[in-house]
Amino acid sequence: MDFGSFSMEAPENWNYIKARGVDSFTGKIAIDENDTLYFDYGMYSSSLEEDLGLIITKDSVFTEEKNENINDTLNQYFMKFYAKRDTLNIEKLYKTENSFEMINNLKAKIVTPKNIGIGLTGVYFENTSSKRKGMRFQISGYNLSPDNQKSFLKAIKTIKFKD
Repeated sequence: MDFGSFSMEAPENWNYIKARGVDSFTGKIAIDENDTLYFDYGMYSSSLEEDLGLIITKDSVFTEEKNENINDTLNQYFMKFYAKRDTLNIEKLYKTENSFEMINNLKAKIVTPKNIGIGLTGVYFENTSSKRKGMRFQISGYNLSPDNQKSFLKAIKTIKFKD
């Protein structure tokens, strides 16, 4: 599949769907009727960091709860105690795992769900050029079937960027 600014080898049945980005080149790839990939090529592309929805301090962990008092418009949210930090294995709360490898001479962060089929699968490039400061790029999909995840992880190893 050739997108102009980047390309990758993919199964023939994958279909590119145009999308409109505000400050970047975005799009979708329909793998099949159930699974879709989303990409973003630009200065502000997501690094695919998992948000646990927690506020983690030196010694405690909090959640952010919506304030149900409709008369209090200034404090819409408040921090609710979740656990003492030393009693919680924060790593176990993450649903994804990260690994780093080189793809076409560029450092890539590969994100996979701990449980196949539940969560994010994707790749993130902080820099799309090995010679100069390039753009950022991410392509990812949620809750991919095991076969589609396998095909996607194979395809991302072939991503190439045009300089």
